[in-house]
Amino acid sequence: MFWIKRNKNSNLVTGLELVNNAESLHVIYNPYDLIKIAVFDLWINNADRGRNENYNLLTSSQNSKLKIWAFNHAFAFGGVNELRIFNSKTKPNIDDKLISTLYFSSLTAQLDLSTCLETISTIVDSFYQLAEAILIAFEEIPSDWKVFPGLKPKIDSFLLDSNRIELVRQLALSQLQKS
Repeated sequence: MFWIKRNKNSNLVTGLELVNNAESLHVIYNPYDLIKIAVFDLWINNADRGRNENYNLLTSSQNSKLKIWAFNHAFAFGGVNELRIFNSKTKPNIDDKLISTLYFSSLTAQLDLSTCLETISTIVDSFYQLAEAILIAFEEIPSDWKVFPGLKPKIDSFLLDSNRIELVRQLALSQLQKS
């Protein structure tokens, strides 16, 4: 998955790092990972990566380039506003998401379109395996957190709904075409 501990050698992405040409793209170690992060966020309805230029992305040095890392999935499943109401009928949307930001479109506009399309297909096709890993990790939640017992099946049906997954694919492809 996309996790990193913040260290003294990482920097927060602020939107000032727009990728407007091939030279600025060349300094990024893993540009296609930004597509994976954005599509993953659509799928889990991460409600705060991209809102008000809050990207929850870090960069760190890797082989003399900048590697992009995602962090903070605290607003998954719509965050606190939707935690009790999200369900498999909740349609994915691009509002306040990374995929609809100027940062995303500036970077993806510089990338090879066929590789972008393949990246979307690969991440969407992996959703079933990712859901399994998420649900296994769900078992590691400490009992003193007192998680609502019906939450796991609700997350299961949300993540594995084939209609939602196909809508995520279509939204991602559509947004990429706009870049």
